[in-house]
Amino acid sequence: MSRLPPQLPRNSRYAWVMCAVLLAAGCSTAPRIDGAADSDRVAPVQAPPAMRDGFLITADRLDTWNAVGQLLVRSSDIRLEGRSEMLDLHAVTYRGQDILLLTRAVPLSPDVRRSTTRVSAVAGNGAALDGTAAADLLTMLQRKLPAEIERVRALQASRPAR
Repeated sequence: MSRLPPQLPRNSRYAWVMCAVLLAAGCSTAPRIDGAADSDRVAPVQAPPAMRDGFLITADRLDTWNAVGQLLVRSSDIRLEGRSEMLDLHAVTYRGQDILLLTRAVPLSPDVRRSTTRVSAVAGNGAALDGTAAADLLTMLQRKLPAEIERVRALQASRPAR
């Protein structure tokens, strides 16, 4: 083993040795406890790429948030756990999976010239989703939202001003 330069203080030499030991230890992998090979693992079903990031709809964020809420309330297989207009989210349980639906305004730019909202989903703990429940929920929303936004707008327009 080569010696460290003598000009280093004794504590520095120990620090260098500890760094080398930690680096070497980090290079090895621990054996699997269950004895299964990595090739035996089944990858989780993931949402189609288009749905992992949600979808865009040409509509105001508040109109979209209201319409999403109406669709969720009327759906018998979705349990609305809570919602927050300030955070642009609806917390739901769908097919046993906790999902946060987010409706975020997209900033106007040369590419985005009209009010546009991104509808996306994350797990209840904020992590990325895997599985098909969220993808199916987003697909349903993408299909039904345009008509629901028009219905909500018409309902709001028919109400007398306060």
